[in-house]
Parts: sequence; structure tokens; C-alpha cells
Amino acid sequence: MPAGAGVRAATALNFLENGRSPKVLYAYRADEYVIDEYEGMINLQVDFADRTIEGCIGCQGDLVTRRAHFSAFLGEEVIDTESLVLDHEIHFGALEFDELTGQFSGTGATVVRPDLEIVESDGGWGGQFSERPDAAGLPRLAAGFSSAGFLDENGVEGVFVGTFVALSPNVIDE
Repeated sequence: MPAGAGVRAATALNFLENGRSPKVLYAYRADEYVIDEYEGMINLQVDFADRTIEGCIGCQGDLVTRRAHFSAFLGEEVIDTESLVLDHEIHFGALEFDELTGQFSGTGATVVRPDLEIVESDGGWGGQFSERPDAAGLPRLAAGFSSAGFLDENGVEGVFVGTFVALSPNVIDE
């Protein structure tokens, strides 16, 4: 983020993903090991006054599995992994971002499933704001990465690893 791009027209901005980025689910259940791709809507909330960002993948809409990019090494046979990701959410705890570079990185990525107890979950996430402003003078997008592992009450363990690109609502409306 260029110098001086801090607080301008708003102190908070919600970024929404417009388009999908490849993400990978690694999961182990009983004696079955599964690797597949997942995708979902990301919401990011940014407070420019406090220089914080937080968000969630899967809190709005469901995570879905879709073999799209990694068929070369996952194979052409598509297995039913939809139930492994359904109702999971990947929460990104608040991180402070650097006002000059727009970069953010840290821990606080966790997996949540409202109808199932997640016994253990931890991970990290990070990224950077675009240096190009939207019509309101705020960053046009945020792009980044995440990784969050989990163990649920049924003994299912796994990790969601992925990238994201989230556009400012002002860009979507342009």
C-alpha cells in the first residue's frame, strides 16, 4: 500500500472474493487419506484506523470440492470429498498490517464447524493489499495464503491450504 494510503474514505472495508483460486484439502479419516481441491467465498474485514484485517472462508456460503487444477497428480478419478468440507469454516484472526507495505502475516487461522466439536485447530495466514487504489482511494484487492489444520471429535484430522484474491466491493461495482 503506498505511503499515505491509510485512512481515506472509510475506516472499515469488506473485501469479497470475486473468482476462485486453487486450494487444497488434505484429510485423514479412519484408514482413508484424501487429497482434493476446495473453494469458497472469502470475506475480509479491514479497519484502516486500527490497521487490522480479519476474515473467513466458508462463513458465507459453503466450501465445495472441485477437481480443477491438480488432476495431473491427483488423478482423473474424482472421489466424493464433499462431505469432508461441508459446513467447515476457516476463520482468520485479526492481524495488524504494515501501513507502508500493506503486508500482513501471522497465526490465528483456525477451522470451525458449528455442528461438530473441533478438538484442536491452528494455522497461519497472510498477504498484501494492492498498491492500486479503487475509486474511493482504498486498495483494490487483497491477495494471500492460508493454512489451517484441525482434529475433530470423530478423529478426522486434516488441513486446508490455499491462496486467495479478494476484491474491494468498490471494484466489483465499477
